Amino acid sequence: MRAGIKNAIIAILKDYPNYEAYRRERELDLRYPAIEPDDNVGGGRTIREHDAKMINYIVSIESDKRLRALERQHKAVQYALYKADDDTRTIIEELYFKERPLYSVAGLVMSGKLKKILSERSAYRARNEFIEQVADNLGIKYL
Repeated sequence: MRAGIKNAIIAILKDYPNYEAYRRERELDLRYPAIEPDDNVGGGRTIREHDAKMINYIVSIESDKRLRALERQHKAVQYALYKADDDTRTIIEELYFKERPLYSVAGLVMSGKLKKILSERSAYRARNEFIEQVADNLGIKYL
């Protein structure tokens, strides 16, 4: 797998625990957009329609590309975690989901936290297969 693709998948994995906060923040950005100052100093009617805000909000939530990408990435990681065995889940959770990981791959193997994986090479292989599974779920072509 190319390094750029692998790094992108790792970035998605590191963002996975924060998905709900990112989604909530994006929905709030769409619900309450930045208000433009009104330059209509002399009076008169406002050009903006306040009733159309809710319709625009619903349409923007449904068609927002960033929100859809977040959901797609979340589901791809979630499905890969569902399919992974316990040791692979332990590796991924320790390396990417924790804010401050205590172990490296070698440390996980040496500490005995992994039940079936006994060698460092097997642990790296399981991690790489998980990353490839997430890439497959996202439809990313890798070589």
